[in-house]
Amino acid sequence: MLLMVLAFIGFYTSYLSVIFQPAIPIIHLHFMLMTLWMLMLIAQPFLIKYKKLSIHRVIGKISYGLVPLVLLSGFLMIRFSYYRDINQLRQDAAQGLNHFSNYQILQRVAGYIWVCLLSGFSGSYCFTHLPFLTDENLLFMQGSCWQ
Repeated sequence: MLLMVLAFIGFYTSYLSVIFQPAIPIIHLHFMLMTLWMLMLIAQPFLIKYKKLSIHRVIGKISYGLVPLVLLSGFLMIRFSYYRDINQLRQDAAQGLNHFSNYQILQRVAGYIWVCLLSGFSGSYCFTHLPFLTDENLLFMQGSCWQ
């Protein structure tokens, strides 16, 4: 139950307070799947406690389909967030609104690789697929950053 409360608090400003505003479908799909998963996690022990084993088994079988969908929607959310943020960075850079230090660029790369590792991708795959690391950025980073 604490998990539901923490999720509500954590996602209130970024999702729940703007739930009826237009958003891409994957955001709503991920929300629904995660909500079902959390409800399932709460219900399963209670079903055992109250001897509702047949319902417990049915929900357990449903989880075989639900969990892969949760993982897939999580991956798609990470992908959506990554490309949204990279596009915003590119637009800001094109307008001259941001200038990144060596440390900030490395921090973003490290953050992306960390997310990739947590989501099951290898660091080398993720590092070779960083679209904002252009030759110009790499040359910029070869200065004091690597020494």
